[in-house]
Amino acid sequence: MSPAGLVLILMLSGSPANDSSRTERPAFDTSHSPKKAMLLSLCLPGAGQIYNRKFWKLPLVYGALGTSAWFFFDNNSQYKKHRTEYLFRLNNNGAANDADLTLYSEGQLRTLTDQYRRWRDLSVVAFAAFYALQVVDATVDAYLWRHDTSRDLSYFIRPSFIGATGGMAGLRIGFKF
Repeated sequence: MSPAGLVLILMLSGSPANDSSRTERPAFDTSHSPKKAMLLSLCLPGAGQIYNRKFWKLPLVYGALGTSAWFFFDNNSQYKKHRTEYLFRLNNNGAANDADLTLYSEGQLRTLTDQYRRWRDLSVVAFAAFYALQVVDATVDAYLWRHDTSRDLSYFIRPSFIGATGGMAGLRIGFKF
């Protein structure tokens, strides 16, 4: 076998662990923008997660926003129903208007009205919190787009001796990237 053939065989049979191209870190990807992910999520909920290719988060985003929106509409309709009945009774000397609410006194109707209004307002706060959370999630996920999560990340702990004269025993923690 010729020396050129031997060199070619050795080059092709090299192990991946010795391959220097595998240890080089890729350049920072400037095409994936956290600002773009944030703006997309602000315009349309879940668009930042789609931009980051985290499709599994879409049901969570729309589930949280949809649930809080449903509670808002339900609590708002109950609030209006109870408030209307309460105001009708105040203006008509306690006469009931809604057959479903005849069992409640005026005091109970006022308490229920206040409770449904409070729950409606909390639903708005929950919707705003979930909306902001999905924007923050998309932004942070875009910042961590090039974060290395391979199995090569590891750490080690070794005993060490610090100092030449006084000397102290300690532990050294090291990280391998």
